[in-house]
Amino acid sequence: MRYGKEMKPKAEGAWGSGDICQARTVFRGKNMQEASQESKQENSYIVSKADGFISALDRAGQELTAFEQTLNQMDGDIVKRIRQFSDECAALSVRFKKSGQMTAVDEALNVTLAEIASAVASWQKAFEKNRSGKKFMIEHQKYLATMVFGAVKAGKSTLGNFLAGREFLSAPFDNRYKHLPVTEFSSQEQARKTGGMTEKDSEGRRWFCEGVTDTTGDIQYFTLSGLRWFDSPGTGSLGTADDFRKMDEMVKEYLNYVDLCIFLINSSEPGLTEDMKYMKFLNASNQEALVVITKSDFFDEDVDDDGNIVSETRPKDDKTRKMQEDDMCQRLRKQYPDLDSSKYRAISISTGLAKDAVKNGDARKFRESHLDLLMDRISEKAAKNIIELKKKRPREAFGKFVADIRNGTEDFGGIAAVLASLDKAQKNIDGFKKEIGNKTRLLTQNILSVVKSAMEKELVDLSAEVSRGRSISGNEISGMLMEITSREMKKVIGRAIGDIIGQNLNVMQGITLSAGSAGIHSSGVSQRYTEVEHQYVEAVVGTRDPRGIIEHVQSWFGKTFSAVYYEQRTKVEKIASGTNIEDVLDEVLPQVKSYVQDTVRENLDNIANNFFRTQERFIAEIRNKAKALSSSLEGISKKVADD
Repeated sequence: MRYGKEMKPKAEGAWGSGDICQARTVFRGKNMQEASQESKQENSYIVSKADGFISALDRAGQELTAFEQTLNQMDGDIVKRIRQFSDECAALSVRFKKSGQMTAVDEALNVTLAEIASAVASWQKAFEKNRSGKKFMIEHQKYLATMVFGAVKAGKSTLGNFLAGREFLSAPFDNRYKHLPVTEFSSQEQARKTGGMTEKDSEGRRWFCEGVTDTTGDIQYFTLSGLRWFDSPGTGSLGTADDFRKMDEMVKEYLNYVDLCIFLINSSEPGLTEDMKYMKFLNASNQEALVVITKSDFFDEDVDDDGNIVSETRPKDDKTRKMQEDDMCQRLRKQYPDLDSSKYRAISISTGLAKDAVKNGDARKFRESHLDLLMDRISEKAAKNIIELKKKRPREAFGKFVADIRNGTEDFGGIAAVLASLDKAQKNIDGFKKEIGNKTRLLTQNILSVVKSAMEKELVDLSAEVSRGRSISGNEISGMLMEITSREMKKVIGRAIGDIIGQNLNVMQGITLSAGSAGIHSSGVSQRYTEVEHQYVEAVVGTRDPRGIIEHVQSWFGKTFSAVYYEQRTKVEKIASGTNIEDVLDEVLPQVKSYVQDTVRENLDNIANNFFRTQERFIAEIRNKAKALSSSLEGISKKVADD
């Protein structure tokens, strides 16, 4: 009969050391004579493996028989602090909430409040899960609690039944399993109406169902001496309307509280993303695990000595197994580069080969199945300081619980998320404040334009009175200017702030603008006069010189002669030409510009710093309380870890 070479395992490294893919078994070939000689001892090899496995479990059970531990880990203090934080947030929320229309900042803070409330509810839910986990650890503290998990059809039930002794009980040779009490199967938690999926054999013994289309809705287990083996619902299994809980969530909770996790991956679909996420959860819980790649076999047809064609289960060759293990390692490292690979060992197994090996008493096939290696790993775990492990796991689970509340998980946000939400709210306010500050120049221009138009209108209205003899003093002009500027600033700034923070009502209600003395100087408004020159010719009678001999002779005797002269004259006349409003505007507008610019900047800074004061104070108070809660929880966790 044609079959694979006889194989012998080489020495394996210690548990928890080296790379995730260390667990390899290398076989060397033997000639047919050696194989024939060894076949006489095949049964004894399988028997010794079963005996060693159960003996290790017996020793663990004996050590744990008198073990008792109370897991009082300051739960009351944790609950008290979370409740206190919740109450303080609620009280602050009542103080913060406003009636009527709210700004965009208020609405954003309401979202933050809702996120905080949701986070606190998640912490309280996480506490209940942690309390259930402690109850689980106490309930199973006298056993090496081992959970197998993986995708649907990964072979969890088949592996569980094999280790529970299903094949060993019907083996054609005597072995330790046949001398044990009937293995009891029980349900830990039911998540769907279909319940646990077990079946009875012809002798009335109960086993996990194998090869069913549906997946169990229970966390179910069997007890074998000091081993309590938990079978879990297939990860990624479809939920039903009758499910009490989501299967993945239920499985994930138990990973924190068992002593050993065995992660099954089907070799035909190694390292599916949906499966691999559980490695991340294991790493976060500081949990150790065996990564078991199942179904490392194939069916092959052969011809027996009589020439008949027979179908036989054979192992995948060593190269193929190494390739699938390496591929799984690479996927893990790529997806979760922070995983601590020292906590994981990988073994490729074939439960089908192991079943055939026990049924036929074939030690060579049993070695090729690598189930002997898996049994050795579990035995090593049971043979170590099991008491110390039982003391360690609750502390680590408690530390994980506190870390989840502080840092959050993929399922809920922790205190860190609350702080991030508050930072986001503060950043939102800072953005509004910056936007308000950037409006100084634009608002100054808008206000100046409005003030100038308003001043011109007021001065034109006063011009008629000035024309009738009234004068407007500089103080009166300054006061009028202050009134106009203050009024327009409030309108323009209020409208701008309302636009920025998304509030339609008059946000300037209740806000007092700072409008100090402008210090504007003006000569006042008065009548303006213009001097006009008029030129004219005036006839003037004057003396003249004598003409001719006769007039000269007459002049000797004192006679004078007269003549009319025409002289050009200039007359300056002062007439009214309106008022000096243009001069007043030219005089005061530069002063108004400087005043408005300074006042707008001062008021915008004041609004930015004070308008959001209530919200910022609320954010600061919640932040301080959240940080205090995180610090106190860290202290409690450290105390438990050092206890």
